Amino acid sequence: MLRIAAGIIHGRDTWLTEVVESLVGQVDRIFIWNNRPAFSFSSEKIHNLGTANNYGCARGCYELMRIADDQGFDAIVLANDDAVCFPGYVEASSAILKQMPRVAYVSTPLTNCGPFPMLDEKGDGVVAFQGCVEGRVLELMSVAPLIRLQAAREIGHWPTWFFQHSHETHFCWDLWRHNWQVWQLKDEYLHHYGGHQGKDILGPDREAILQQDTWRLYWWWKQLPLAEWKRIKEVAPFLYKYVFVKHHLCSHYGIRPEEA
Repeated sequence: MLRIAAGIIHGRDTWLTEVVESLVGQVDRIFIWNNRPAFSFSSEKIHNLGTANNYGCARGCYELMRIADDQGFDAIVLANDDAVCFPGYVEASSAILKQMPRVAYVSTPLTNCGPFPMLDEKGDGVVAFQGCVEGRVLELMSVAPLIRLQAAREIGHWPTWFFQHSHETHFCWDLWRHNWQVWQLKDEYLHHYGGHQGKDILGPDREAILQQDTWRLYWWWKQLPLAEWKRIKEVAPFLYKYVFVKHHLCSHYGIRPEEA
């Protein structure tokens, strides 16, 4: 039996109570990382954390995963404060973790923003294809993924150098790089109220910060030695084809896409 926690990044009050209520019967404990003054909840299952200072979503994700891991949980639902998890979500997601020992990240079709195709057991697929019914995918931009904490521990829990965007992408790519996998469920169990926290928090600077986060993402992956990319080609072929070839990171190493 997996011990499962939920971690909620609290940046806005509007839907927090509804999100907590959607999870309280599905997990063993709920941790709330407060980027603003905390709500008071009566359940002993719910633990308020954080400083009430907004250091960004990525910092909250890191702290929640580290705390859940330190307290012996096997997995965590890492939820936005505007993402309602319908009954059965944690059960369906945790069933995948039990059945698929190399799967470390599970979420729903809503979060396949590629839309990325289904990959085979070796992590390969066709870049030109789109969409997946159920199975392995390169990445899911999830608002409430279930994450295996053993895998998260191996890659440093969560990247903190992004303010709000690109961290899910980096995390999923890094899982594949370390021979873990990402799984999309067939059914939709999440309702996302639409976010816009980045717009509210960042105001007119939002687009510039999004661009900076994207730049950080590709800058990090360009720092890998060429020998590491050759290893990635073996352990995660689709990641290699999509990032190194299609997005021309190969050019950084003096390699033309058609030669990669």
